[in-house]
Amino acid sequence: MKIIDGRVRLRTEQLLKPWTTELKPYFKEYIGWYGMKDRLTPLPVGEQINIAKKAGIDQMIVCGGANDTDHIVELGKQFKEIIPIAAINIDNGINACLKEIKRCEKNVAAIHTSPFIVKKNANNKMFYPIYGLCELIKKPIILHGSL
Repeated sequence: MKIIDGRVRLRTEQLLKPWTTELKPYFKEYIGWYGMKDRLTPLPVGEQINIAKKAGIDQMIVCGGANDTDHIVELGKQFKEIIPIAAINIDNGINACLKEIKRCEKNVAAIHTSPFIVKKNANNKMFYPIYGLCELIKKPIILHGSL
């Protein structure tokens, strides 16, 4: 049986920025709630993969922010254990999200968005064009509702 970790944020400098140098308000509380302080230093990707393997994880679905897709796709090319997904943020505008989906659709396994970050419910009509395009191109959409 293959075991896949469904949501990983690797500890590369780029993927840690929202938690460290560019601390986002919606992440600030998480650091304390989840005891994350010791996980906010960069760690080589190969080392993280080895840790996952020791835990019985074969592959990881890797996510990041809307500006991290190219970085994650590159990591996916380097490491077979990484399944890259693209992130979109509806605050960038519907057209920008649709363009980003089309731009990276061939290089990612799915599209990721976090409605809670923009204070919207997953069933908000603003998401419908995104859901429609994902259905049309047969690309799964992964929502993180932070419930």
